[in-house]
Amino acid sequence: MPLHNWKIGCVGFPLARGEYFRKFDAVEVQETFYDPPAARVLARWRREAPENFSFAMRAWQLITHPPSFRGYARIQSRRSRSLEGLFGHFLPGKDVDWAWSVTREAAEALQAEAIVFRSPPSFSSTVENLKNLEDFFSRIDRGKFRLVWDPEGLWSEQEVERLCERLDLTPAVDPLVSLPPRGTFFFCRLMRPKQRRSGRYTEDDFARIVDRLTKEASLEDARGMLIFDTPNCPGDAHRFRKWLGERFA
Repeated sequence: MPLHNWKIGCVGFPLARGEYFRKFDAVEVQETFYDPPAARVLARWRREAPENFSFAMRAWQLITHPPSFRGYARIQSRRSRSLEGLFGHFLPGKDVDWAWSVTREAAEALQAEAIVFRSPPSFSSTVENLKNLEDFFSRIDRGKFRLVWDPEGLWSEQEVERLCERLDLTPAVDPLVSLPPRGTFFFCRLMRPKQRRSGRYTEDDFARIVDRLTKEASLEDARGMLIFDTPNCPGDAHRFRKWLGERFA
């Protein structure tokens, strides 16, 4: 039954954490993207959450985004190192490797199940970017974390799937747009439905998501995270979780 294997949640904490933990069973932490909180803070979040709660977390922006990105203004902690280095776009070298070590330390404190690398539109399919991507994921010590790649640049769906298979990554997909590859784990980012002005998910959308993931992708027994990234993500996620519960209890 999908409800037992699929974790439903939101991007960030749109509610107070205590209330959020009571309503959902997954989250994609955003703070780790801008400026990873101290390990003791993340460890406290893990203790506050229910035992079966699943954390995904965004990789630090220094790995994926160049220093021109406006998010760098939100970095308050220099972490005993100058940020005047070669950061972003999975560049080779000690600077991005250090940013990965900070990201991994945060993931260990949080006991995260997945680390999400959301690369920016500027990171498109070029020979240089492809080499950087392959070099990065080939050289890092990834531990037991599931690594998710969510590209915003110009990459074909086939190219993303092929790269993820070769580099042992999980592609982030919107199930109303494309299907995740078959496997034991999948990661879905549910964006605002583009065909409707309100952007509100309907029960027909929920039924189509379940149908596509179970019948078309054969993922009914897979472990999955379905993260709502919508203007009203707590409302959408709560209705989807309730809808699943009514049909698969």
